[in-house]
Amino acid sequence: MKIVLLLANCNTLILKGMQSTIIDVLTELDLDVVPISLENLPYFNGSTTIEMDNIMNHIAQSKGVIALCNVHLIGIHGSMQTFFDYLRLYEQDIFGKSLLTITYSNFWGEGDAANLINKGWRFLGGNDAGNVLFNSYLDPQEQLKLLEKKIENFYRGLKQDLPYMISSEHELYIKYSEKGGTPVVRSSQSTNRQTVNNFTKPISDEERDIQEISKLLKTQIQPEEQSFMPMGLYNKPQVSQVNTQHRALQVSKRLPNLCHYFVAHHERDLVLNVQYCVTDTKEKGYITINNGDCEYKEGVIDTFTVEITLSDNTLSELINKEITYQKAFMLGKIKVKGNFAVLPKLDQVFQTGSV
Repeated sequence: MKIVLLLANCNTLILKGMQSTIIDVLTELDLDVVPISLENLPYFNGSTTIEMDNIMNHIAQSKGVIALCNVHLIGIHGSMQTFFDYLRLYEQDIFGKSLLTITYSNFWGEGDAANLINKGWRFLGGNDAGNVLFNSYLDPQEQLKLLEKKIENFYRGLKQDLPYMISSEHELYIKYSEKGGTPVVRSSQSTNRQTVNNFTKPISDEERDIQEISKLLKTQIQPEEQSFMPMGLYNKPQVSQVNTQHRALQVSKRLPNLCHYFVAHHERDLVLNVQYCVTDTKEKGYITINNGDCEYKEGVIDTFTVEITLSDNTLSELINKEITYQKAFMLGKIKVKGNFAVLPKLDQVFQTGSV
């Protein structure tokens, strides 16, 4: 399990101590911690950067995120603000991700700063895991002891895999986006590679090519886990075969074709039972994903992870990547029972079915 630690101006002695405490506690719990200094981000000018691409690559693969931010007076530090300026370009990468916010003020404003960070995260579809507020008026040793307990509680919450509850802020944001405030789509970057900081490494050219090709086929940003080469146990059919199948889908069952577009997930312990119920064609079937394999069976399964009820037209849109599971859920095109927090996983493990 990976945890990303975002650091905003954490160069003072007390903040360095907090950083060390966070890393020590999580390491003892057998978690991989990726500290990222946000000061390395270039000034935001409306487009993506390699530095931010690499940060979001880590976040997309993480189980949760911790933000440690220095507060000089009321507002969040400039490097954290720059991070949020970029974040709207990558909003789908944080869908359902839990964020624990830790702020420290030498004078005043740690509460206001934490609320701003949490509110921005909720707006873009992230999960607010609370905040921890510190200031220079408190005993440093007592602060570190409290921090240890808060980090342990954060870990316990992640382990429980509680269902993600969409916030009212995100609902409003989605409605705004549908009316014309559509987020900017990530663009291809220069082939020049550079290190984000001492703790992070840029993805390889080959991995980045796969990532960009996948993203160009989509109408919105999706959380991708591209630190591996997709090695699907089900090879995608040749173009001629896909053309034939695509025409056949118009008059025959669609659900059995889902496995054709499955790619092995790098988390080999991913186990899902996904029940599909197509309302207009009365087609019912379920897929089982286990140990990097995907199997389809007709009928129903009682022990589903998630049940998806949808129309035949919406199923076609999902197969062809004209819409994502997340977006379809938010727009009411699919009805979901069970753990709908796994919807981002379905967007990740299925390639496009379009030709």
